[in-house]
Amino acid sequence: MDVVMMSPHITRRENRMTLRVTPDDLRGYGQQVGRTADDAHECRRYCDRHTSIPWEKTGLIGLIAATHFNTVSETNSALDRIREVLDAARDELRRSARYYELTDRRVAVQVDATYPVVDRPAPLSS
Repeated sequence: MDVVMMSPHITRRENRMTLRVTPDDLRGYGQQVGRTADDAHECRRYCDRHTSIPWEKTGLIGLIAATHFNTVSETNSALDRIREVLDAARDELRRSARYYELTDRRVAVQVDATYPVVDRPAPLSS
């Protein structure tokens, strides 16, 4: 089974669809997704460091502080969810790459088993 990710290749031949997947491409894409998850985590940390306003220092901004804190909370929740989804996607892409590798090997062994046994010549001596 040959699968090409990054640019999925789906063709129709004789009313059959074929899909090509390259496990290394899946793994590479999974790494990119993982880096994006890390970026979401870093963005969350940035928000935590730079959006807090101590109540005693709100002054006039106190009039809109509740809206600010609510917005920060919603932003942090969204970033947490983004990271969760991207982490799960990265893990699934890794599992999928492994599945395709194992499937390719299993199919290759099955195909090889259908060929007749051939005596191999002895190696030439020097």
